[in-house]
Amino acid sequence: MTEPRLRDAVRALVLDESDRVLLVRFEFPRWVGWATPGGGVNSHETTRTPSGGSSPRRWGSGRSRSGR
Repeated sequence: MTEPRLRDAVRALVLDESDRVLLVRFEFPRWVGWATPGGGVNSHETTRTPSGGSSPRRWGSGRSRSGR
């Protein structure tokens, strides 16, 4: 068995007006599960830019509770 590959990543806690949490289903050959949306951080990004930059627009919410 190989060791897992570690990398910098971020997750976002996304709530709707009823305080329901957005979860994403991941399906891998050896693991299936649910997690909050997010992803890896590229070398030109900070840990604040990947989720805060465009995700609310991608998900169609048009607003965020972070004030951005």
